[in-house]
Amino acid sequence: MSSDDTSYLDGDGEEVILFDDETDIEPSEEIVIEVPNSMDQIRLDRIVSTYTSSSRSIVEHAIDRGEVSLNGKVVHQKSQRVSEGDLISVKRELLVEAISHEVHGEDDIAFGVVFEDHDILVIDKPADLVVHPGVKNASGTLINGIIGRYPEIAEVGNPLRPGVVHRIDKGTSGLIVVARSEVAYESLSAQMAQHSSRRRYIALVAGSLTPDSAVIDGPIAKSLRQIGLMRIAPSGKPSRTKYQKLGEGYFRSELVSIASFELETGRTHQIRVHISNYGYPIVGDHSYGSNFDLGDRVFLHAFALTLDHPVTGDRVEFRAPLPPDLRALEDEMDQGLVDLLKQFH
Repeated sequence: MSSDDTSYLDGDGEEVILFDDETDIEPSEEIVIEVPNSMDQIRLDRIVSTYTSSSRSIVEHAIDRGEVSLNGKVVHQKSQRVSEGDLISVKRELLVEAISHEVHGEDDIAFGVVFEDHDILVIDKPADLVVHPGVKNASGTLINGIIGRYPEIAEVGNPLRPGVVHRIDKGTSGLIVVARSEVAYESLSAQMAQHSSRRRYIALVAGSLTPDSAVIDGPIAKSLRQIGLMRIAPSGKPSRTKYQKLGEGYFRSELVSIASFELETGRTHQIRVHISNYGYPIVGDHSYGSNFDLGDRVFLHAFALTLDHPVTGDRVEFRAPLPPDLRALEDEMDQGLVDLLKQFH
């Protein structure tokens, strides 16, 4: 932790680590449309669709998510009429979605199913698999594989990310829940937004993690230096990660720690950014400072997922054991680390 960072104890006696990066200016993440005379009194969804070359369904979902503003105020009514001179702000993500391809089912994508019923799927995602299609991955994603097995999911939620209510990184393995019905989609989306679900991870990090437990609190924004990476920045979104050190030992003759992490928010690369910025990068995560080479793999696994079932209301918990590729690395660990990891087998 740098000298500019501070910490305090929360109401549960947990240390909270606050990061305060240098102040800087974030590149604009919005495009602004000034309504011309020719589009006076046109519906909001129609003008946004026209200017971004997005389908109407994509625009409707963007409006539902609060990604479209009219004269500085977020608008949720897609049929609202606009007037000449109005300023419409649209998240740039919409432009990315506009050039993405329609999601098709694929039958040759391997993934494990931990649980399924009429409303939800709980998937054990392998590493090296992107969750949903995007500009760089138009096919070959987890969602392509899911639609190949469960074609009805193509009609659930966002048409470009059908059924998806949260994600885990390509190089991370473990649990992800997918909605099979609109009822489930709405319920699970709300649980993620309200942080009432629990998502827990196990990781191997460099060094002797200190203190043994803490909450890392640091806003996360896109990197100014490298596309696809994130950073701590005052202009970022509020982000909190809780961790508990389980022990330490040696991996490839270097001191490392095993820790469990729990997300209080769900930002891109959140655990990886927070723990790296704190000085303990995840083993194998060369994007955020790790000196260990695990190929494209990072030693991070989403082992537990707890949520309210969207139909029954029951509190349910799912677990996924440590996958074979991470267990194989135990041959390069001391016995103490191996014993600690057995509880995740």
